Amino acid sequence: MLLEAEKVIDEESPYNKITIYNNIAVEYLEKKDYNKALPYFEKAYKTNTNSLHRLLAGVHLTWTQYLNNDNKGYLTAVDLSQEIISDVISKFTYMSNEEREMFWENSNFELNFLNTLFVNSGKEKFNDFTT
Repeated sequence: MLLEAEKVIDEESPYNKITIYNNIAVEYLEKKDYNKALPYFEKAYKTNTNSLHRLLAGVHLTWTQYLNNDNKGYLTAVDLSQEIISDVISKFTYMSNEEREMFWENSNFELNFLNTLFVNSGKEKFNDFTT
């Protein structure tokens, strides 16, 4: 099944590519094969241009990196946090109350996840990146 999905990727639109990359990665993630899941989550994250979908793809990538004991997970989490801050600064002023509420509702889990990852990862684990 995974090989068939991988063959279709080049023929699909960017949106479908993101979905296919994500689905393949989730299959590997469920099998706890993090090394195989990582490249697909990375592709989903890099292909994505919609900020909310990019955030979701980035959280999947960060979580898989963390489970794989990959120090890049910390850097991905930092990048995602910076992207969120940039989005809030550049867009929040122009959003309606309804749009702001939707933003917080949709990104609340991801923001809490990133915060938890920072706290639980500890400085000693990612010493090369934090000192």
